[in-house]
Amino acid sequence: MTAPGRRPRALLELIWSLALRQLYGRYIGSAMGIFWTVVHPLIMLAVWTFVFSYILKLPFSSDGGLVNSAFYLFCGLVPFLSFQETVQNCTTSITGNAALVKNLVFPSKTLQFSVGLASLISEFIGIGILVAALVLTRFQFPIYLPLILPFALLLMLFGIGLGFITCSLHVFFRDVAQLVNVMLMLWLYATPIFYPVHLLPRNLEFMIYVNPLAYVTNVYRSLLLVGTLPSLRGFLVFCAISLGTFVLGYRTYTRLFPRFIDEL
Repeated sequence: MTAPGRRPRALLELIWSLALRQLYGRYIGSAMGIFWTVVHPLIMLAVWTFVFSYILKLPFSSDGGLVNSAFYLFCGLVPFLSFQETVQNCTTSITGNAALVKNLVFPSKTLQFSVGLASLISEFIGIGILVAALVLTRFQFPIYLPLILPFALLLMLFGIGLGFITCSLHVFFRDVAQLVNVMLMLWLYATPIFYPVHLLPRNLEFMIYVNPLAYVTNVYRSLLLVGTLPSLRGFLVFCAISLGTFVLGYRTYTRLFPRFIDEL
């Protein structure tokens, strides 16, 4: 039996090992293995940059340069893809690990935390790629890079909080996973990632103020590309939204968990 003092450490070690298993499990049998975590965002970046900057010629940057437009897109894609991955994988984490969840000794909440951690690691890989590109092309190192960490952690908690809710509902209604995918796709295009904010019609500008992901996107671009600090008020609001969603999701999961066994 684990001593009380060692239990938090044991849970952290379990979450870490589950997160690594998820990362390696995606690429088992592939020639490049985990290196795909680097290749995949680069390919996606190249495709979206070509479509939105070269073909549609959307003015992402003041100089209209293709390289700066790529940076602009990538800064928006990195946090959103991390959030999207967290919510999607959390949604199926219970039904996909039914044997573990039925074992009441297993701490099932570690599944959601490991999903969030795996997505966070992938996000940091993407940020590392972006920083390397900035140094190589602009000879510029983002001085506010360390401030990305609290926003990334809050975004992870926001995603896990929603994931707790969706995975609980998915146990009872198996269409939830498909609904989540559709909602995330709509959320993606409602977030100013593939288009500049100033191109939004005036009657749709409210989407920027009610969308936490729009705020995160702007913060990442400010910290990494522009070199300006976000407002304290905005940070506190995002902090409240993230922590509030996490607490709500955690309580929802805890309340519904006793009914999971009969449904799995």
